[in-house]
Amino acid sequence: MTTGQPSAQLEPAEIAVFILCGGLGTRLRSIEARPKAIVPVAARPFVSYQLALLAAQGFARFHLLLGVGAEAVREAWPEVARIAGIPLGRFSMTQEREPLGTGGALASARDRAARWNLVLNADSFVETDLGALVRSGGGEAEGAARLLAVWMDDRTDYGGLVLDADDRVTRFLEKGACDAGWINGGIYLMGRPLIEALPTGPSSLERDHLPRLASASRLWAVRSRGFFRDMGTPERLAAAQREFVAVGERLALPTSPA
Repeated sequence: MTTGQPSAQLEPAEIAVFILCGGLGTRLRSIEARPKAIVPVAARPFVSYQLALLAAQGFARFHLLLGVGAEAVREAWPEVARIAGIPLGRFSMTQEREPLGTGGALASARDRAARWNLVLNADSFVETDLGALVRSGGGEAEGAARLLAVWMDDRTDYGGLVLDADDRVTRFLEKGACDAGWINGGIYLMGRPLIEALPTGPSSLERDHLPRLASASRLWAVRSRGFFRDMGTPERLAAAQREFVAVGERLALPTSPA
């Protein structure tokens, strides 16, 4: 197997960042019709927080994977970029013609892949050193992947992870485990060969491709105890409205005009 070394010598600026913005957001529809990426949270579009953190850590190339609500995202993006402090010229976009899921959306933009690629969901935020995915040991083969594992004191609402002593992901757990443990933080480092091998058409990274990599001992975790928030339900969105006042202050972000 061909190997690479995404370690200290690989700079974040060399990595292509794919942002999955195509989720349906069905659980928020009762209170919010906009795509989750651009829902205002503490006076800023939600995805602007993760983008600002990425930019501060040296990531510089971004590709949006758009689906439902694509036109609303396009219209809002100059403001998102302004708040995140990223020039608009560093973004490119691909829009799916039909719902493709996370795997299919990524496959549709495989021509944008760099040697190493960071893939993340636009509706969740992890406040951590994302460069750790680049620098960590394990999973150096280009046919392997890494994910960010986040510690939760109560992971009832999330699928859990089983990790071995070498930080390999050995199993994904269904939602409902009422205990503390590691969950999938929704951020992945993938080599170009993995993205090129994704099938054309609908598929899910989380349900189809990552479990297969885990079964083949080709999926590693990088552990983080950083602040995590997704805003996929009305209750989590309400919590985020309170929490992200402080997050915005820590990142020194401007707010959107009223």
